[in-house]
Amino acid sequence: TVSSYFMKRAFSLIGNTFDQILSDKLPKWFKAFNFVLILPCFLSPFVFFFSIFIFDNPSNLLYAYGLFFLINAYPIYLFIIASWNTKLFLYSKILGVILPIITLLSIIYCINYFVESFDESNKKNNKRHLKEKRKVISGVVIHTKL
Repeated sequence: TVSSYFMKRAFSLIGNTFDQILSDKLPKWFKAFNFVLILPCFLSPFVFFFSIFIFDNPSNLLYAYGLFFLINAYPIYLFIIASWNTKLFLYSKILGVILPIITLLSIIYCINYFVESFDESNKKNNKRHLKEKRKVISGVVIHTKL
């Protein structure tokens, strides 16, 4: 069937990527560098669980879905980076080390940007929530604390 073909192809690509990353042509320090690069993939079940909480009370549902899928696709990014990293290292040792570091720093920057923008939208919701909590009783404004 079509789905079994795609599953076999996907597992074949993952196996080829591991064979390429752990090739005997590479020095041990570079294999360790690639392993450290892929190490966060083992945390993906926890990341998936915690990313479900994005949908608790989103101000923008489309943004929440996009953030959810971007966060949970990070193992794919890391495998692609490690694979390209190995090809670059065989071509040029300097490029093989510098470009993955730049890529990881840009991913960290993007994640930080999304988290900060999500936090700002929560702050706006909290201010609106505080305004709704104000009660007027006999002409006196009472502010309730959270």
